[in-house]
Amino acid sequence: MNRLALLLIATCLIGCTGHASTLAGEHRRASVFLLDPTDIPGTYDYGSLDVDPFPSAPKTFNFYLHGKSLGRAQLVSSADPEVGDGIVASFSPTMDIAAGTLIADSDINPGDRYEARPATPAEHAELVRMEGSIGRPSIPPMPGDGGRRSEMLTILTDRSRQLGDVAIHSSETYAMDSNGEPSLASFLGIYVRAASGQWRVEYTEGHSGCDGCESQPRSWSLVGFGDVRGAGQLTLLFTELAYETWGMSGYELSRTGKGSWLPPDLKHE
Repeated sequence: MNRLALLLIATCLIGCTGHASTLAGEHRRASVFLLDPTDIPGTYDYGSLDVDPFPSAPKTFNFYLHGKSLGRAQLVSSADPEVGDGIVASFSPTMDIAAGTLIADSDINPGDRYEARPATPAEHAELVRMEGSIGRPSIPPMPGDGGRRSEMLTILTDRSRQLGDVAIHSSETYAMDSNGEPSLASFLGIYVRAASGQWRVEYTEGHSGCDGCESQPRSWSLVGFGDVRGAGQLTLLFTELAYETWGMSGYELSRTGKGSWLPPDLKHE
């Protein structure tokens, strides 16, 4: 074999190795759907993180509820219902799909790396005090100021210890506007606990308006979490509810605790 042939083979091997490394370093984002059963058996309202249409069969999904794995099942069939919105779908084996069930076409929480738990009374009090000192005019009165309608405070733990505890606090509170009329105020806060034990504010957003009208404030509900990108980062998955709108969004936290909303931005304006 001459030297030119050897050089060409060596060049090919180097190029192929580099290409394989590039492919190995790429991450595939999971397709995630939220299912809410309707009054019609086997029919579901659904939201998609990527505004994707509901997939057609056959396809295998991982099922989650409140962040816990329920197992895997294959989508046997799916179709648009003849009446109303949503999707008609069946799975094998049959899954007990409750409101807030997430399905993903890959395992978004391998090894149960991320775990959720309720906040302790001390954590609740500390976070509420912190929120009260932020001083942003857009943030509504916090729970404890009276008139609370609903509140959710969840602590996520990273068992790999690459990311500190994460607290997600959402609330809806009735308040009085400048005319003395009741209005609905919504709030979302995301916090990361440092190694020192102190909480750091990562993200807050608050709105107010009337309940059930065009100025109804957007509200959030945590429905799941996991490594959606497959890159070792934590993604928080929310439903977002506003006037005549409903959808999903995701907020991704890096190992350093810095985060951003995943595109496309599904937050309703």
